Amino acid sequence: MKSELLAASESFSLPRSTSTVRLRDGEKKKFCRPAKSDKSTGITLSGDDIIGEILRQDMALIPVTVSPFGHIGGLFKKFLYGTDCLPCPDCYNQHPDGSKTRRINAEAAYKLAASTKVPFGILNQAKCYLEN
Repeated sequence: MKSELLAASESFSLPRSTSTVRLRDGEKKKFCRPAKSDKSTGITLSGDDIIGEILRQDMALIPVTVSPFGHIGGLFKKFLYGTDCLPCPDCYNQHPDGSKTRRINAEAAYKLAASTKVPFGILNQAKCYLEN
């Protein structure tokens, strides 16, 4: 039997439409951040290096995207309700000369957030815990 929370999340679920893909693209942008410099040390790290450091510390990043109509992205929805999310998009850096560089850590972070290694369906689990 489905829990009421999962049923509620499905009533607001989007088909794999343009809106769903746009939410996933928003999640992708959070994994594909630009380079940042530490003003005190002068060290600059690429966005992919920063995501790689999060992964090396055995942590996961779950980006939250919200549409203007209040729909949430697939990774956060999986975290809350345990529903499936779209597959990992291609993550590349586009260079001025037209060449591309793959963002390996961004893809790994997306795949980790979509995996069962990260907690998922926490609202359903909390509801079951509170009912017992």
